[in-house]
Amino acid sequence: MKPSYSAILIVFCACFLCLNAVGQTHKFEVTQYPEAAYINEQNLFVVKTQPETKVEIYLDDKKLHEHVSSENTLEINLILTDSGLLRFQQGDLSISFHLVQPSDDPELNENKGYLYSKKGPAILLMEHLHPPKHSRKWETVKIFLDFFKDTRPEVTSGTLIKDKPKGDIAHQKTAMTQSFPERFWQHIEVTNTVTWINGLAAIVPTLDPADVAVVAMAQKDLERGIDEIQLRLKLEWCLQALRHRSFKYLLVIPPHLSGENAERFPNINASISLSAAGNGAHFISIPPESEAPSSKQEWLHIIAENMKTWLKW
Repeated sequence: MKPSYSAILIVFCACFLCLNAVGQTHKFEVTQYPEAAYINEQNLFVVKTQPETKVEIYLDDKKLHEHVSSENTLEINLILTDSGLLRFQQGDLSISFHLVQPSDDPELNENKGYLYSKKGPAILLMEHLHPPKHSRKWETVKIFLDFFKDTRPEVTSGTLIKDKPKGDIAHQKTAMTQSFPERFWQHIEVTNTVTWINGLAAIVPTLDPADVAVVAMAQKDLERGIDEIQLRLKLEWCLQALRHRSFKYLLVIPPHLSGENAERFPNINASISLSAAGNGAHFISIPPESEAPSSKQEWLHIIAENMKTWLKW
């Protein structure tokens, strides 16, 4: 028996309505956002939404913008100015990000490679600080002004933050070395995170202050494909957070790269050096051809050689 024209028409209309409904069902999500950003500078957010649908953007309860896209994807440039909850709203649907500054002392943790606060995905927000045009702060100083007086500031405590220190941690905290007095250093390890820099950002707001903080960066972030700009921005946020927590003197040791990795990232030392200088930190370079420090004593020897011209202990 041949189907009637009415039945064919009903089936065709049903199929059309189903296909149309599928075509109109688009997820509302933010598919791209900056994990770290400068205050008062533009940042790109990419939103997947339904065409001809209004997307409103709020910082806490203040409405910042509204946009309507003719396509499924909406690109929005936002200037972020302050901490708070950044909310993207489409009708009854909303997506939020927590903007956190170093002075907020946020409680952060990493989940699947992204930082979160208790309020949701976190965006590290910081000042864009630039190195002074000419500063002699970190240049070699004259230790004796008149052969009698030592003008170097005295420090009594330090915190070394690095990736997976070897040996017994309890012993490392109290071990005596040729360079530093007993109990001078506290050793903090950043482990169990997908990216080392995220682990650093989570740890820094919890640290007790010391006179000196040394950040010895891990190379695994670059090897796993982290964006170099985001790595640098997150480092700057951490340095500003250390300043906020009253660390007086900051040192940064870049990721130790050799061979193929040094060729893959030829500009990373210069980039990190610039970030360190802008945030009042001393940059310690380890030549690519040298072996990476493998023991606590090797690390402290490098640190001591760089500190002794401008600090005493």
